[in-house]
Amino acid sequence: MAKGVAVLGLDFSSRKFETASDYVKCLQEEAGHCSEGKEGAEKSMEELAQCLSQLKMKIKLEDGKEKHKEFLDELSALFAEGSTLQVLIRMMTHLDFEARKDVSFIFRVLLRSSAGPESFSVAYLAADFDRDEEDNCLVDLLKNYRHADSISTCCGLMLRDCAKYEDLAKRLLQTMKKSAEAPIDAPVRGADIFTYVQLPQFDIASDAFSTLRDLLVIHKKTVATFLEQDFDFFFRTYSTLLTSDSYVTKRQALRLLGDILLDRNNYKVMTRYISEPEHLKVMMNLLRAKEKAIRNDSFHIFKVFVVNPNKGEKIQSILLKNKAKLVTFMMKFRDEEEDEQLQEDCAAVLEHIQKLEDKHEGNTEQGN
Repeated sequence: MAKGVAVLGLDFSSRKFETASDYVKCLQEEAGHCSEGKEGAEKSMEELAQCLSQLKMKIKLEDGKEKHKEFLDELSALFAEGSTLQVLIRMMTHLDFEARKDVSFIFRVLLRSSAGPESFSVAYLAADFDRDEEDNCLVDLLKNYRHADSISTCCGLMLRDCAKYEDLAKRLLQTMKKSAEAPIDAPVRGADIFTYVQLPQFDIASDAFSTLRDLLVIHKKTVATFLEQDFDFFFRTYSTLLTSDSYVTKRQALRLLGDILLDRNNYKVMTRYISEPEHLKVMMNLLRAKEKAIRNDSFHIFKVFVVNPNKGEKIQSILLKNKAKLVTFMMKFRDEEEDEQLQEDCAAVLEHIQKLEDKHEGNTEQGN
């Protein structure tokens, strides 16, 4: 089998393909030969890369043609039938840069080849997860965030395309708790995206946070159900982002938290969140941050605690205990702020704090 020669980004190989079956057969054969230690593995890896490149080129060149949709449907079915999709995802760590990009491109095209959940690839990925919640394509994609370079970037793109489909987003959300609670040697362990958004490698952490954000804002009703059912786990884990030593992590987490709590679909989640003293304490500590952006973002969440007309006794008690300090802080915060809307919000919060009174002592605070 002769090697292909790359000219101007195009691969010319002695092995040519016409049908979807030709491509899938090649991918399966060469992937099987690429196992570590097998004779000829390096050559098979080259052939695999060439096959991926030719497949990507065919998809690009025939886009919009009459039989293009038919070809993609057949390709999706064959990928699923032979578990080719999962094999390629698991081989991402062994492929070179261009081959990884080709896998990502092909995966994303197949995912979008049919609208909505009717896409064969969406249905396959959902069924693959349901068949084994610990060992499947979605979990493998998440676990690839463990790797640097283009692997995490390519898999991040694939994950965010998956997040656009409610059936897949729902399953990706499930992996958060399953991974965190699984035994250390379980297959699903390492699929917890919260781990990756806190990595010291900025590019991986940032990409992972983009994926987390998409999972938590696109399908609002699904997210509301998830947060209501797994409230304790989610916000206990999320607090680690808010108290992170990383400025970027805290900033991103605060902004996303604000979007979540202020979304009307999450009203029940918001009312529960602002009823818990630990969450109030976190926000009050963040108000003291040296970074102005952190103070401003935390203020928008803190004000929800203060203006809530149905504050519980514990929340009321914390605010009363810190009333004098909060009044001083808010006055300074308001006077230093140039944004008119934020000044108005500060004034409203300040007024609520000044009117706080101990319910057990009658109106002792009134008139101050």
